[in-house]
Amino acid sequence: WLRDMCRCHRCVDPHSGQKYFSTIDLPDQPKVREARRTETGALRVVWESDNLVTSGTTPADEHVSIWDRETLNAWKRDQGRRLPHRRQPERTLWNRESYMAMLSEGKTRFPFAEWAKGGRSPAWLSSRIALRDTGLVFLTGVEKNEETNSLVSPVVRMFGEPMWTFYGSQWDVKSKPQAENVAYTSQYLGLHQDLMYHDPIPRLQFLACVSNSCEGGESLFSDGVRAAYQLKLQHPGFFRELTKPMVRFHYFRHGGRKNYYEREHPTISVSPSGRIESIQWAPPFQAPFKRSADLAKWKEAAAAFEAILSAPENMVTIKLNEGDCVVFDNTRILHGRNEFRTAEGERHLQGMYLSDQDYKMQLR
Repeated sequence: WLRDMCRCHRCVDPHSGQKYFSTIDLPDQPKVREARRTETGALRVVWESDNLVTSGTTPADEHVSIWDRETLNAWKRDQGRRLPHRRQPERTLWNRESYMAMLSEGKTRFPFAEWAKGGRSPAWLSSRIALRDTGLVFLTGVEKNEETNSLVSPVVRMFGEPMWTFYGSQWDVKSKPQAENVAYTSQYLGLHQDLMYHDPIPRLQFLACVSNSCEGGESLFSDGVRAAYQLKLQHPGFFRELTKPMVRFHYFRHGGRKNYYEREHPTISVSPSGRIESIQWAPPFQAPFKRSADLAKWKEAAAAFEAILSAPENMVTIKLNEGDCVVFDNTRILHGRNEFRTAEGERHLQGMYLSDQDYKMQLR
């Protein structure tokens, strides 16, 4: 185990981070010539005739492994546990009043010029902490990438690679005839989450405002996790009903290309410890229930949940201005919009998704 843990430049490529040897090639009893603690508390091991070291060396060369004190202490803590314990961060659950207070205090709104400076900028770290805690942040004054003519891409690419779906890596939200998605119309769009029928479900959604000069079109947001906890407190029976995995979502469209996607979820996903992990709510893409009895039970519970989600005191209403970009956790935050009128003015948003694994990379 100790020999396998060596990460020196002769065991691991310093550029790719990949091992030069296979663990199955380790000898059962690697021989140690010398092992001692250094003045700094590190462990220094000299291996005897190490035949695994092949990167520009010969088997007769001395092979030294060194682990610093911090690494040794981490090993000591983790011995006896199958996996290191990672405590789930506490979330800031919010309603309209508490979120608008955070927004006005600048805790969930960040100027893009400062944020774009990267890791040296306080806004860079603060925005990620706020996104992790609240699930919803806003960037202002976003500048378009002139080469790609994209307003949203500069934001997403500072998080990671955009997630590709059958909509492409970037999509435009504006009204058009014979729309393949209800989002591409001007009508009211109730609270929902995107791509509940997709595998995997996008974790983060980015919506950047190119123009929003028409009447209406305000964006709507609600904290689905907070609403689920409120349902659990007020209607525990309804809450239990919504944790059953019985709701199917699908996307079924005939056109130039046929698409058929389908996934089944509970409305509320709960961990074994009782922590509410995610919400799955997308009425426009809900497939028919297989049994009438399932529908009858779910409908009553879902109506109580929706009443909490869309209650005025729980819903944030914000009209995006040109250059604004909203970033939100698609597994927690429900979004929608008010109807808008295109007789005068235009409403045009650009959108992208980020995968769950790229989001977790940012948190790490």
